[in-house]
Amino acid sequence: MEQAGGKERDAIKAGFDWYVEKISATIFKPVEEFLKEIDRLIIVPHLSLHYLPFSALINTEGRRLIEKYEIVNLPSPRLLKKTGKTVTLSKLNALIIGNPLGDLKYAGKEARIISKILLNSKLLSGKNANKAAILKLLPDYSILHFACHARIDYDKPLFSGLIVSDGKGCKARIELNEILEIKNKADLVVLSGCETSGGNITPGDEITCFPRAFMYSGASSLLVSLWEIDDNSTSEFMKYFYTELYVNGKTKSEALEMAQLQMVEAGYSPYHWSGFQLVGT
Repeated sequence: MEQAGGKERDAIKAGFDWYVEKISATIFKPVEEFLKEIDRLIIVPHLSLHYLPFSALINTEGRRLIEKYEIVNLPSPRLLKKTGKTVTLSKLNALIIGNPLGDLKYAGKEARIISKILLNSKLLSGKNANKAAILKLLPDYSILHFACHARIDYDKPLFSGLIVSDGKGCKARIELNEILEIKNKADLVVLSGCETSGGNITPGDEITCFPRAFMYSGASSLLVSLWEIDDNSTSEFMKYFYTELYVNGKTKSEALEMAQLQMVEAGYSPYHWSGFQLVGT
């Protein structure tokens, strides 16, 4: 995206703006008058709406929804009853997985930045970020942050995986079916990889995906991505998000809103920030 030429960037922006305007007119504007006194939206998407960046939609004043609302997504109506409270900085502990394969320069930077914000944290990177070590530690932490590749299998979603090390210099996968088997106590799981909200929509309009797996095995909420993310800008976004959440004391949805607005202020296009979604409360 960032390497595209000037004319190509202009065409992409024009196409995105057209798409957002049409979708906003269809989905949001018919209900906008009923939301005048609302400042927080909890969205349970239907079918293809699971893949829509609601924060980038615009209202009748031409403002992005993220400028007015805190936005929370849920992959299933069943999870409306599942709520959690943010753990304070003094009580949390964090497991941070950073750049297991050594091929994501800024993912390593991202992990180091977060480990400085979250003082009671354990950082695993490179070969130390191996599957056996991660699975052993997974149940013991209130914050789980994965800055790594992810692979979504849309035909067999239970075999979707977070790509980590095998401890010997090769790739290993922590699959969605394995996550379902391990109970966790996470207040927040951040999957800072490409398309980590993706999955397969099943009968009943539930989506088999990482957020659903982590939440059913104990997590209160997740921060995930809708599409392929940029390594560099994501490290900046995560710095804003964690600072707002655990330094400035914002709620998760407030921290997401503030981080996205700071990305806008810094001049980043919606590609770099609107794909991040908070799932759960």
